[in-house]
Amino acid sequence: ACGSGFEYDDDDSAGDDDDSAGDDDDDSAGDDDDSSPSSEELLVYTPDYRTTDGTATCELKTMGLVGMHLVRKTMGQQAWTWSTFEHVNNAPDCDGLIPAAGGAGSDPGPNTGCPDTVAADYWFYPDECNDADESCAACNTPPSSNGECENPDTDNDAGWCPNEAPAETGGMSKLCRQVPVTEDGDYAAAYAQNAACSDALGDSVWGNYEVIATQWYTDSSINPTDCGDVAATLNVSANKKNIAPLVTIDGGQTKPFLGNTAMESYERSNCTGCHAKASFSHQETVDTGVETTPYYTDMSYWLEVEVPGAGHSSTTSSSK
Repeated sequence: ACGSGFEYDDDDSAGDDDDSAGDDDDDSAGDDDDSSPSSEELLVYTPDYRTTDGTATCELKTMGLVGMHLVRKTMGQQAWTWSTFEHVNNAPDCDGLIPAAGGAGSDPGPNTGCPDTVAADYWFYPDECNDADESCAACNTPPSSNGECENPDTDNDAGWCPNEAPAETGGMSKLCRQVPVTEDGDYAAAYAQNAACSDALGDSVWGNYEVIATQWYTDSSINPTDCGDVAATLNVSANKKNIAPLVTIDGGQTKPFLGNTAMESYERSNCTGCHAKASFSHQETVDTGVETTPYYTDMSYWLEVEVPGAGHSSTTSSSK
C-alpha cells in the first residue's frame, strides 16, 4: 500500500459551505457533514535541495490523507490487483473523454476537461481557480515552478520549493478526475461498491473516501500454477484487452486506465502497464560485445530500489 497527503489543519476542510473539519481529539468520526480527512502527526523530511536556503528540515506536521493505492497478489491474480482510493473532496470530475492517441508511440496526455467553474472548494481545484484565474495552472497540468529547488539527480525537475508560496501565475493546481465514478460509467462496479459500503461506514472518517476502481487481469491463462513472477512473460501491449476495467476514450476506443487524481495528476495511468516494466539489468562482456540480461522484479519497483545489486544498471521505464 502507498498513499499521499498534504499538510492539514482545521481550516482546510473542503466541500459545501456546511462542511466542517473534524474534532482534533478523534480522527475516526465526525458529524454527518464532516468532510475532514484521516490525519496523523508525522515527521516530514525536506531535503536541502528542496529549500531556498539549502537547509534540510525534519518537522512534525499534521498530514491529511488524500489518496491511497492498495495492491495484492494472489494465486488467481498473479499480475496483482490494483485498487486506488481518493478523498471525495479532492477534485471534480472532468468533462468529456480522455483524448485518443494520435499514432503509434504518441502520448496525447491526460483528460484536460476541467469544468469552467465549481461550486465546492476542492483541495485540488480551489475556488480561486474558477473562471480561468491566472493564479492557477491549466487543467491537469503541473503548476509553475516557485523557485530553483531542483533535484540534482533528475534532469527535468521543475524546481518546486515547499517552503515558499506558490508562483503568482499558474502556481496552484487545477485538477479534475479523469474518469468519473458513476452508476452507468466505466467504473460502475466501483460506484456500486461505494454505495454498498456507505451505510456500514456511517459517520466514520473513512466514509469520506471512495474506491475509484480496481484493475485486474481477466485472462486466467497468464497465471502459472505456482506463485511466481509473471512480468517476464507478460506482454502488456498484446494483452490490453484483458485488463479490466476498460475505459472509453475519445473516438470510441477502449483502453485500460486507472489513475489517482492526487498521485497521477498529470498523466494517462495504467497500473499494470507501468509495473510490468519493473526490472533491472545485468550487463556482461562476451565475445560478440556486451550482453544485457533483464531481470524482472514481479511488477515491483521497490525491489529494484532497495536491492539494486552489484553491477546492475536500471533499465526501467515508467510514467510514474
